[in-house]
Amino acid sequence: MKHKAPKKRRQPIFFFVRAFFSIFLKSTVESEIDVIPENAIIVANHSAKSGPMAIEVSYPHFNVKWGAYQMMEGYRSRFLYLRNVLYRQKLGRGRVYSSIKAFFEAIPSKMLYRGMKFIPTYPDARFRHSIRLSIEVLENGGSILVFPEDSSKGYLDELTSAFPGFVMLAEQYLRKTGVDLPIIPMYFSRSERRIIVGKPSYAGELRKKGMSREGVADFMKDEINSLYRRYIKKN
Repeated sequence: MKHKAPKKRRQPIFFFVRAFFSIFLKSTVESEIDVIPENAIIVANHSAKSGPMAIEVSYPHFNVKWGAYQMMEGYRSRFLYLRNVLYRQKLGRGRVYSSIKAFFEAIPSKMLYRGMKFIPTYPDARFRHSIRLSIEVLENGGSILVFPEDSSKGYLDELTSAFPGFVMLAEQYLRKTGVDLPIIPMYFSRSERRIIVGKPSYAGELRKKGMSREGVADFMKDEINSLYRRYIKKN
């Protein structure tokens, strides 16, 4: 299936969906900068299942999110991803619980992903298509929200590593447009219903200092963790 870059306009029914989830997930946005850029790459923790929707209903600017490609395919693909990857691998749930949750959640999940404006990401050459769609969103003035953490062993309060796909996006956007977009670290705490927005960094500047692509990803991982330690973590 060929995907298109999500537009800002939303389906009317999703306004009701957002209103419902706002009851449980609407969070206070606190920023270290006076004005949060509307056109940026945002990197954030996933916070188990709740992070994407919490940011969706709380963040002040239009953003398009990166997500697992399986969740934008057919029912079987969504069911298997939810059962085997999300619930069993990442959340550590049992097989029966995971199967029941996945059976029901796979039904509305595609609608939710479309409403929340997701771009599918891939572990192979198809990732170039994800980059192309993301550049289109950025050229139209929107933001791209990426959850770069390696969550293969579960969702942790602090990120242990970060995938560098968002750095590749920043590099290709810079190469195409000449603009070194701000990369903004963000941390969401569901328990405190707070979203902390940090100071931006720039991939072009960091690369000029000799950092590798993986080094920039690791640097931004540390920036996200720093927000957690300074604003959320209890001593």
